[in-house]
Amino acid sequence: MTNPFDWMERRQRIDTNDMFGRIHGFPDQLRAARDSFADNTLVLDSREYQNVLLLGMGGSAIGGDVVQAAVQGECPVPVVVQRGYEVPAWTDDSTLVIATSYSGNTEETLASVTDALDRGASPVFITSGGKLGRLAEERGYTPISVPPGFPPRTAMGYLAVPALLVLEQLALTNPWGEDLEEAIALTTSLRKEWNVEDGPGQGLPAEIGAKLAGRMPVVYHGTGEMDPVATRWVGQFAENSETLAHRHTIPELNHNEIMGWRNPEALLEQTVVLFLRNEHDHPRVFRAMSVVRGLIEDRTGGCVDVPVKGRSALARILSTIYLGDWISYYLALAQDVDPTPVPRIDRLKAELA
Repeated sequence: MTNPFDWMERRQRIDTNDMFGRIHGFPDQLRAARDSFADNTLVLDSREYQNVLLLGMGGSAIGGDVVQAAVQGECPVPVVVQRGYEVPAWTDDSTLVIATSYSGNTEETLASVTDALDRGASPVFITSGGKLGRLAEERGYTPISVPPGFPPRTAMGYLAVPALLVLEQLALTNPWGEDLEEAIALTTSLRKEWNVEDGPGQGLPAEIGAKLAGRMPVVYHGTGEMDPVATRWVGQFAENSETLAHRHTIPELNHNEIMGWRNPEALLEQTVVLFLRNEHDHPRVFRAMSVVRGLIEDRTGGCVDVPVKGRSALARILSTIYLGDWISYYLALAQDVDPTPVPRIDRLKAELA
């Protein structure tokens, strides 16, 4: 893949709010979130939980998605991510609710956690303050505080790591120490490999970002670990790059979507399909990715196999999310988009208010 862009010039001209620095600091954020949790004064109810409900929206919900995927095979009770204004009918006094809103003012999360409290659920609050922080204190709880001043989507480490450690503290999962350390070490190593220590570099994310310029990304992946990764990638393409993207899972797409790769031809030619190649997927899923690529490649604007790295599920999830964040950043620069402002989201919230 060729790279026709002067990334440093584009960073200096376009990235006026330093999204580069936010993404660059993700490994350090993971470390800081882990270390600061040891100082929290959280007092958790020791009741027998039958389920865990993770509440959030947008960038604040991705942390819940990461937790849900990472604890598969670890947590003995169901872990469910809920977006919206209400909680499931089964929410009761046997439910642990972790409500996450970076700003503390997410109206959907405020409504859903209030609903959960009214049903007797035991809550944990993760926020930088706002109305959610005040609600927690009014109800007699100490929220887990995260540093303010970040666009919510860039604070994912601060939001996901405490939720994992809460489940560990309640003995609902095994300790996360080794997996977190691997995730920190791996993302730090990749940061060097991708040549982004001193500014935008020429590594894999830059190559993919350049290839996506003017195209629509389509993310294909296996179920489980890569679910939150694909959700994150599509969200980051939208918010950072102002680019519409699509995702789907194998094997489900083998039974339907694969037939759609015929029309409309002009649109299909403007897509680039990104296959998240995770060797820990089911062997049939891993094999099917190669077959699917062979069946659709001549209908697309290109296909890219994206390697998934890491020993533990948590490291694989977080490092591949990190890759996607960088790809969305380079795509933004390639398309002359400042990757920080979200004017349509801001306008939508203002009109709803």
